[in-house]
Amino acid sequence: MNKDFLNTITKLLGELGLSAGIFNLVDDDTITLETQDFILVRNNKVGDYFLLAEIQISELNLVNRDLQISLMSYLNHLTTDAGVNDLRPLNGVPFLALDNSFEKNTTLLLFTNKIGDITNLLTQITEIEENEYFFKKQVLLLPTKFLDNLGNKISSSTDFEITRYLQDCMNDTKKFKQFMSKTNEDSDYAGCAQFFEKLPFLHLNVESSESNSLQNMIDNEIAKNTIKYSITINTDTDEEEGNSKFTILDKNLEEIYVVAMKYASKMEESDTDLDAEALLTNLKGNGFNE
Repeated sequence: MNKDFLNTITKLLGELGLSAGIFNLVDDDTITLETQDFILVRNNKVGDYFLLAEIQISELNLVNRDLQISLMSYLNHLTTDAGVNDLRPLNGVPFLALDNSFEKNTTLLLFTNKIGDITNLLTQITEIEENEYFFKKQVLLLPTKFLDNLGNKISSSTDFEITRYLQDCMNDTKKFKQFMSKTNEDSDYAGCAQFFEKLPFLHLNVESSESNSLQNMIDNEIAKNTIKYSITINTDTDEEEGNSKFTILDKNLEEIYVVAMKYASKMEESDTDLDAEALLTNLKGNGFNE
């Protein structure tokens, strides 16, 4: 297992307080992967299990059949006396207690690096994630250097908090705008977004911002909008001639908004139904009539 991947996951699980263990499939002759180590995680609060592993893009075609069968068989092996010692602890992470509830409550989380054109790859990932057999599945398609960068941050500082880093990255509006303008570009923001989108045990804490409220947005739009609006309203019908009479109002947005809001507020206070004709009278006079 790649050192940066192992350090990243170990650090993340330790900070989140989840229990885990690691095992490998080296004795399984039905399937051979470049990395055959798997981390088994349990969220003790709800009893959910997660299987985490790196996988090469070229190995994704093995997931829906061979890999799932091998993993389910091996998890059953781990619950027997013969396999109980095959699950090893992760440094600094509480060791999990495995029970048979994993058969219905396990999500397979596969981490792979984004390489070249991913158009066809996205279809393959969708097929994996929509497959209903054995495990729920999520594939994290990460920027090539993302795990390397995280690994370097972890090894270079004992004070580094990966959960804080991920949260700060996602709440960085500058990085968000850059990501939205170039969604296909490799960036740490793209990797963080995959973590929050695909890892069920990781939750984003959205920080309150100083962005405008809806009312402020309306007020700002009104303040900068001074053009006149021509409103044509059918006010009456001449029954004898069959012709309609129209009133044309030339009002700017602020005039319309102020009068309409005052009128609506007054009707709400008096518990009276809104009357279109009365509102029109107020708009024509550019004021509010009690």
